[in-house]
Amino acid sequence: MKLDKEINALKAQREAYWSEALLEEPRVRSKWPIEIVRGSEVQVKAIAPQTLIEWEKILHKVRYSDKLKKRIDMDARFQKRTATIFKLHFQFNPEVPLITISRLIVLVYICADLAKEVNHHLMMVDEIGRVGRELTVGAVDQKLRNAGTLS
Repeated sequence: MKLDKEINALKAQREAYWSEALLEEPRVRSKWPIEIVRGSEVQVKAIAPQTLIEWEKILHKVRYSDKLKKRIDMDARFQKRTATIFKLHFQFNPEVPLITISRLIVLVYICADLAKEVNHHLMMVDEIGRVGRELTVGAVDQKLRNAGTLS
């Protein structure tokens, strides 16, 4: 019984960490104002800027798993959220095809140094430069079509 309680507390702590960690990098979050929450345990929570909260409300509607277990889950979440931002930007022209948005997402990966060319293939890289899976416009396009949120 006590073990179950501890496991649930650890799961809640992990989920709270990731929900905050995915908002902004630690260096930026450290400058946010804080709130002290008193209860059975005292907690210190960062207060996110209002514009970020508003974007999170919009992006929360994007369908993807909240349980990020692997790097591929984080990539899928990033791609779907980025596609939503592009789709909102192109509202003035609803004829912008999904393949164009997929190309823009690949361009974001390149510009953000999240992908690099290896042997004539574009490969995803992690924060320390380790090479991962291949990144193609077709794969991003298919992922977005399968999600069904933007087509």
